[in-house]
Amino acid sequence: MSMNILVLGGGGREHAIVKALKQSKKVTHVSCAPGNPGIAKEASCHLTDPTDMRKVLDLVQRLRPNLVVIGPEAPLASGVADALRRFEFKVFGPNQRAAQLESSKIFSKEFMLKYGVPTARHIVCQNKEEMLAAQAQFQAPWIVKADGLAAGKGVRICEDDGDFKKAAVDFFDKKVLGKASEKVIIEECIKGDELSVLALVADGKYSVLPMAQDYKRLGNGQSGPNTGGMGSYAPVKTWEKLLGKIEEKIIAPTVKGLEGEHFNYRGVLYFGIMIKDGEPYLLEYNVRFGDPEAQVILPLLQGDWADVFSQVADGKIPKLTWTKNSAVCVVLAAPGYPDDPKRGLRVIVEKQTLKETTPSTYILHAGTASHNGYITSGGRVLNLVGIEKNVPTARKRAYDLMPGILMEGMLFRTDIAEEVKGIASAAVKAKVKPAAKNKAKVKSKSKPKPKPKPKKSKKK
Repeated sequence: MSMNILVLGGGGREHAIVKALKQSKKVTHVSCAPGNPGIAKEASCHLTDPTDMRKVLDLVQRLRPNLVVIGPEAPLASGVADALRRFEFKVFGPNQRAAQLESSKIFSKEFMLKYGVPTARHIVCQNKEEMLAAQAQFQAPWIVKADGLAAGKGVRICEDDGDFKKAAVDFFDKKVLGKASEKVIIEECIKGDELSVLALVADGKYSVLPMAQDYKRLGNGQSGPNTGGMGSYAPVKTWEKLLGKIEEKIIAPTVKGLEGEHFNYRGVLYFGIMIKDGEPYLLEYNVRFGDPEAQVILPLLQGDWADVFSQVADGKIPKLTWTKNSAVCVVLAAPGYPDDPKRGLRVIVEKQTLKETTPSTYILHAGTASHNGYITSGGRVLNLVGIEKNVPTARKRAYDLMPGILMEGMLFRTDIAEEVKGIASAAVKAKVKPAAKNKAKVKSKSKPKPKPKPKKSKKK
């Protein structure tokens, strides 16, 4: 059977999905809407808004895909999967009702409590006065979450009174997130080790994917503002012994709840988990692949993702087998990320670096556009991926690509997967500098000449 597949979305996650589908012998053609310049080298891209139901329906009527894979949360929240299914298209992705698990933090919390999923204590606030009054019910740091979708900007970790009051003003007075912050929740801060666990879910059945570690803070050592993710690795073997407890307390009750609510869930479900004193607590659900977790989980399957997505869309869970490899993803972000990423900056990937890309070392595009080469069009710009037999060597492969990429003020972390000890750490540190110290500038179409190194003084 030959398959024609459409992927909705245009970020690093969708590039990873497209790349995985291209490995399938069953796939004859992959399309993506809207895609990006990197995806365009592997699939046909269509400049269609994936959240616009009518435009998506017009596109699928022309393309007639055998399967539609929905990457981001916004199309799911807007009901695109429902509309496609009404027109009898096969879809990988949950319906609009189920998407509320991500599109509303309040709905999500109520679901967790209803089905006995352990989570942090919280209070719902509908205005600034209620938020400021709720502060006394928790200790610092305070976790403030906008109720609606906010493209990774809806969570504030407030370390002191000033941070908390600023969040209240930003969300309710300045309305920096628009309708997303018409309501917020103040949440107890559970300190521990954060873990990403994803599962394929289809009509009451599920299969857990390799656990991943995401690095959400902008700077090394978990410093700086919260982001959508600055890097990841998989599998995380440190917490494998807790998987049984995670399934028992979080995954199984959730899937049972999906059935209890008649959600008819068919897609992937992300569990953001905090491990404290050996006990798992659920921080959040995502109703799609994590980004950048997809980048490190998808390459580990020993099988065919097109077949897997198709079976899940049919309500089945196939038997999954995984390679013994590890994968590491390093995110390169635009200056100003996450609050105000600079757009239109030139991004140069040197020809030698392109030659060094292989099936186990490659670059995914996340926030780029074409304009006499590449320019930045979003916060997270490129993903560097390395795949190897273990995490340290996979990490080295990913970081080895970095010297050949030039972007003014480029932000990145140098400690992705560093805690997994091995031979790669010294090599990585010798090749890259921390984000705050990266002064690379790109001012013209030509490759900039390196500045001469200053001569060392002979004075003692």
